[in-house]
Amino acid sequence: MSMGPWPSYVWTCAYSPDGDHVLCGSWDKKLWLFDAKTGVKVWTFELADYVMTCAFGPDGAHVLCGGSDKKLSLLDAKAGEKVWAVECADEVETCAFSPDGAHVLCGGKDKKLSLLDVKTGEIKLWTVECAGAVKTCAFSPDGIHVLCGSGGNTSLLDAKKGEKVWTVECAGAVVTCA
Repeated sequence: MSMGPWPSYVWTCAYSPDGDHVLCGSWDKKLWLFDAKTGVKVWTFELADYVMTCAFGPDGAHVLCGGSDKKLSLLDAKAGEKVWAVECADEVETCAFSPDGAHVLCGGKDKKLSLLDVKTGEIKLWTVECAGAVKTCAFSPDGIHVLCGSGGNTSLLDAKKGEKVWTVECAGAVVTCA
């Protein structure tokens, strides 16, 4: 089965926790939700600019998206409707849910990684200044640590305090971690 051609570059994608749905974000300024088995579009959500990052919450009830419009948005996964949106200083290049679904990470071109409350979108515990644009982030499976890739560094942070546990300097740019 083929759904193509896609209207623009696909920049980000994610599977739902149950494997039933797929999110795709692209340079056409849309986040798309598809049925994973049939490829049928369920909904689209339009941003003001490119979609650069997306993620499903651990229970599959919510999704995050962000991009060149300098906003991180939390959406209802079933309806594709916005729950909240947070203005950021620059492009949002990465986001992630905590394993318990209570917090979200948001990082981007402003060289900052922040931990936000999932209910309100407010910075809950901390914001960390990084070496360069934050390209990628991830929680450890137990939620105790956070990985952050920025500039030429990969850092492991304490998830509660945002303090660096260690940093590794890489030969080139870090663009993804899992």
